[in-house]
Amino acid sequence: ETAGWAERVTANLEDLGHAVQVDPSETSRSLDALDATVAEAAALANQVRDVELQSRLQRTAHALRRRIDVWRHIGWLAEPAYRRAMRTDDEWSELVLCMDQLEEFMGDSAVGKAWQEYLLLDALRQWTEQRGEDDDYVGRELARASLERLTQIPMDSSQRNFITNEPVSRLKAQLQRLAAAPINLERLLGNLEQYEQQRTVAGAHRIARDYRRLALADSEKERALASRLTMHYRNANLRFAVSEQLLNRLMPQPQPEVAPVNDIVLGVRAHGRRATSADMQLSLIPDAHRARLALDVHGRIVSQTTSSSGPATFLTNSLGWYRARKPLELGLDGIRLSETEVQVSNDLQLRGVRTDFDGLPLVGSLVNSVARSQHAQNEPAANAEIRAKIHHQAKTRIDEEANARMSEVSERLRTKLLEPMRRLRLDPVMIDAETTDLRVKMRIRLAGEEQLGSHTPRPRAPGNSLASVQLHESAINNVLERLDLDGRTFTLPELSKHVAGRLNNEGWLQISPEHEQVSITFAAENAVSVRCEDGQVSVTLLFDRLQHERRVWRDFQVQAFYRPELEGLSANLIRDGVIQLSGDRLPLGSQVALRGIFVRIFARRRAWDIVPPVIADNPKLADLAVTQFAIDDGWIGLALGPRDVTTQARKVVR
Repeated sequence: ETAGWAERVTANLEDLGHAVQVDPSETSRSLDALDATVAEAAALANQVRDVELQSRLQRTAHALRRRIDVWRHIGWLAEPAYRRAMRTDDEWSELVLCMDQLEEFMGDSAVGKAWQEYLLLDALRQWTEQRGEDDDYVGRELARASLERLTQIPMDSSQRNFITNEPVSRLKAQLQRLAAAPINLERLLGNLEQYEQQRTVAGAHRIARDYRRLALADSEKERALASRLTMHYRNANLRFAVSEQLLNRLMPQPQPEVAPVNDIVLGVRAHGRRATSADMQLSLIPDAHRARLALDVHGRIVSQTTSSSGPATFLTNSLGWYRARKPLELGLDGIRLSETEVQVSNDLQLRGVRTDFDGLPLVGSLVNSVARSQHAQNEPAANAEIRAKIHHQAKTRIDEEANARMSEVSERLRTKLLEPMRRLRLDPVMIDAETTDLRVKMRIRLAGEEQLGSHTPRPRAPGNSLASVQLHESAINNVLERLDLDGRTFTLPELSKHVAGRLNNEGWLQISPEHEQVSITFAAENAVSVRCEDGQVSVTLLFDRLQHERRVWRDFQVQAFYRPELEGLSANLIRDGVIQLSGDRLPLGSQVALRGIFVRIFARRRAWDIVPPVIADNPKLADLAVTQFAIDDGWIGLALGPRDVTTQARKVVR
């Protein structure tokens, strides 16, 4: 079904390669032809009957489209003038001259030495003396870091005065030229393709360095290429959607209240009892660019009161209604609340009148009639005063309720997600948000400046999902990199404490008493990584050294594989198969001993719970189930929906 399309794409790619090598003037035409063939995949996918083949076709087309987009922009830069600009020997010589002039200006003072250290001048000078002919990544990164300290970090007035001096300004201009200098386009293409295949942390760093340098460039074409790299390789790696229906299922309702009344209306004290009830729900406010909701409260107030004025006592019933709305907006800085809007109505009814003259013929009837007449005259004013009080009470109550509930949610979001992410320098960024009539959706990137986001299409949740979340492996690996494990040595209890402190999460690693003295030294690079593909999550650990009692093992790798397991609203990742060990110096006896350690660390009985207990154990959601648990192409996709489609979802899990 797809062979013809694959053959045409292959032919287009061969034509493109030939054009690049032999006749660059034909490159644009070859790209257009390849682009047109790739575009045919959308219609072809609708005709393919096999779901797995359809998915592979769509992913292949997506992978080609992102490459074509980058290739077009690189083609615009592959000109002789750009290649000549890549030769920057004179630029580095100019930097040395600028540093000499600045050091002469600062002299041998303590302040001068402090500025020299702050601006990384010693490191830059060492680099210029030792740099190789081809690779100047490190030098440009040092130049960029020094420039950032001059331009982006807050300073006091004396520091700002210092950097306005001519030697500092000259150094700043030279750092700008070096940080934004042209990059090696062939190397960029090689780095991109290597990352596509291997998805390593080191590969991500190389691409991130390139796009940062391109983003600083004066050339509009270079900045355009930087934006394409950002769009394709720093995309959102966390996406979630929640329906209004699920939000309201989880919304706790206020309990009815009965309370005594001791109030003053129109200057007259009233006594009695009041019953208050309310329905609370969240409603979505459609917005194409923001996550917006409103807390809606529909309240009913019934009261029976008695009040006395002169010789008359009035028995009244009051029935009031109110509708209060508190708009709010979800963002990475928490939940922003807007002014509460309240609408009120009230119906005051006279239930009866008693007077001091009720026992007297004629007089009692007259006094009673006069009292009723006066009450009727005062009724509009009394209703207005009661409505104002209901308005004030409803506004105060919903403000207090919203502040309490949203403050709790904001605090949980801040302590459990935002603070740990910022402490790990992951810089959460909202890529986009949208609110429709049915769902609120948010796409977020968790990545530091030198890290990447997603670059592959996420799994699509079933259309009737009440909630869904997709997490890309780049988000997990960015967190793992920030744990600062590369090259470090720990005992297992020290490792547990170290990671718990970074993630603000205790008890993540359970250690057997006999392994408390195990000492590990992680590899210098990419010590811990995760891959999500082919229906499973693989965890890889690289070790430089491990010691247990008197035995020492060096330079080996450990891999554990996890598969999804579903049951109703529970979704877990369970270790699957055996722990895999590899290394040049791991005889059978060593493998048995090491496997005994790691089998306990990656215990089969200790599953990773994906669905939080507030969802999995909630009786209000008993008719729901996990309807998707997909792991492929770098993504983990999870969805909740009606239980009757669970059997369909199980076919998605591999």
